[in-house]
Amino acid sequence: MMDQIQKQDFSKMDVLHHLLAGFKAYYTEEVLLGCEKCRRSAGGAGYASFTGFKEIHSQTSPLVTFEGDNTVMML
Repeated sequence: MMDQIQKQDFSKMDVLHHLLAGFKAYYTEEVLLGCEKCRRSAGGAGYASFTGFKEIHSQTSPLVTFEGDNTVMML
């Protein structure tokens, strides 16, 4: 890919953009779902501040909408 870019050949950038958008949508969704699964697995303690789940959730939840909403990007 870098060889093509150095030669000013950007013909595959469109395909790469679509693939990366799909990866972003898939993996950020998986991170958010995984965080929620871990919190639920902790039972009632999952709501306690000492577990750190509140902080992790607040850091990961915006990822599904930053730089493109996952619903649209998965299409």
